[in-house]
Amino acid sequence: MLEDLRRDFQRSWPQILAIAIGCLGTLNTGFQYAWTSPYIIQITKDKIDYHISEDEAAYFAIIPPLAMMLTCPASSYLTKIIGPKKGFLLTTIPNLLNWILIATAEQAYVFYIARFFVGVSDGIMFTSFPAYIGEISTPKVRGTFGNGPTLAIYLGEFLINLLGTYYYLFAIEFKTKILL
Repeated sequence: MLEDLRRDFQRSWPQILAIAIGCLGTLNTGFQYAWTSPYIIQITKDKIDYHISEDEAAYFAIIPPLAMMLTCPASSYLTKIIGPKKGFLLTTIPNLLNWILIATAEQAYVFYIARFFVGVSDGIMFTSFPAYIGEISTPKVRGTFGNGPTLAIYLGEFLINLLGTYYYLFAIEFKTKILL
């Protein structure tokens, strides 16, 4: 019995590791979905670093789903041509562009472009990663760890909201100490 479990684990761990590494991409998706929740208030109140009104910031949340809806059909076709693994790896390009734009943005239109890249990335990811999991894993592993991407998205949303709350408080405390 114990020997059977050991043999199953030896065959399964590369599949589990590949799924876990891929879930880092969906963790990033959770970050991207939810970062607007704690930070829109800060961005709209900060008139020194940002020049964004509340009306302009309201569009931050709706651009990614629109971009994803536009991207999914093409992403599905692209995944069929280049394969799920390469399709999933392709998501790094719009993800990287998104975070670079967010880090350097001061105007609303730059945030809009960044949020569009989020939708493009998600459109590719949601069509390629499930296919990749199905391609590399056995039914037993797929059944157990196939919900990992969903869990990673929710974990990312939770962590970015937690970070957003404490980072804001830390920044206020830090600025107060410097000014005093």
